[in-house]
Amino acid sequence: MKKLIFICYLFLATLNSFGQFKISAYTENYFGLELNLSKKISTELRFKANNIGEEFRNETIVFYDLFNKSYYQFKLGLGVDYRLFEPDGLDSFIFPFQFEIKPFEKYKFISFVFEPSIVSELESNTYFRSLIGIKIEL
Repeated sequence: MKKLIFICYLFLATLNSFGQFKISAYTENYFGLELNLSKKISTELRFKANNIGEEFRNETIVFYDLFNKSYYQFKLGLGVDYRLFEPDGLDSFIFPFQFEIKPFEKYKFISFVFEPSIVSELESNTYFRSLIGIKIEL
């Protein structure tokens, strides 16, 4: 319970401090909320939509912008995948490489995302995951 309160407090404190965030939808049923902490650093909280009844798992990823141009950006990240309501909830570490493209000049609030990631599970193997998604900036 302490973890849940701390994560909610941290997320709400950063949301109140800064104002710009994006809502994302990815393949493999992931939905995310990205928050820009500074010009170079952002964080994303992801939920997997099809396992809420079984075990509530989510991902928290911190990204660093390497290239940030008006129509594309490239980010490197580090994240964790964990089960929120279990004492030993940490499942894996995630190392994503995110490429975001804004193809429409008139609609710059819409972008498409390609994210290959290396996922290293704590108790088993390491594998490669690739997500494709869409982001809407609010």
